[in-house]
Amino acid sequence: MAAMQKQQIAAQVSQLVKAGENYRDELSFDRIKAMEYYDGTMKDTPADPNRSKVVSRDVRSSIKKVLPSLIRTILGNDKVVEYQPVNEGDEASAEQATDYINYVVFPESDGYDAVQDVAHDALKLRNGIIRWWYDKKRKVQVSKHTGLDEQALVQLVADDDVEVLEQEQYVEQIDTPQGPAEVPLYNVKIRRVSEYGCTKLAAVPLEEFLIHPDAISIEDSPITGLKTQLRRSDLVAMGYDRDKVYSFAASGADIEEDEEEFARRRDVFDENDSLVKA
Repeated sequence: MAAMQKQQIAAQVSQLVKAGENYRDELSFDRIKAMEYYDGTMKDTPADPNRSKVVSRDVRSSIKKVLPSLIRTILGNDKVVEYQPVNEGDEASAEQATDYINYVVFPESDGYDAVQDVAHDALKLRNGIIRWWYDKKRKVQVSKHTGLDEQALVQLVADDDVEVLEQEQYVEQIDTPQGPAEVPLYNVKIRRVSEYGCTKLAAVPLEEFLIHPDAISIEDSPITGLKTQLRRSDLVAMGYDRDKVYSFAASGADIEEDEEEFARRRDVFDENDSLVKA
């Protein structure tokens, strides 16, 4: 029964994703036309051979005229966001939250650039989508260290995020007040993995945004999402297994095999579609 429910959910999600992709592709013609008009290209007003062509940049001029006043309305105030206290005694926490968002989160998240980008998209493409997320990444550093004594070696590899890749031990004779002595030294190669993150704001490219065609707003849509292409290094940085990621075929390496694999996965979902329609 649980397997049947998973198949039904997978089939429903597959249908919603396909509906969002088809709707996105339908709107792509309007977006291309809007960008052409913004650049002054007017393909729907053909000209005779060897005659002057119609060039109009009224769309660009109108957007550049309206955009500054729109940005001033949104970002012109000292406080982009202001929290109001709900209960008695919430004044201090509301003020602290307001200061934290306006003076820490919003600048660090590139909020000003994101708002300008989404406003520009809204004026040019008739829609602008902005999203926020906590961007968590892993940073991998490989380094070599030579001539370490035992105490320095222990301190170097004591952290949990340090992995020893190579280690070489040798003996070196040094002079001490008590006379010559042999001291063990080490050469090591380590890998240090550190995690860091921060909040991010960014305008969503409309060619990557998926929404149901019957939805009026994001809240009304049964599915919303992003369809993006990532590099292998990005997937590894996100924490996915490196060997598994690099075992997949590269995009464009073998188009026919990629299309066959894509069709095979789609067929699996299409077979499950009957579970929903029955």
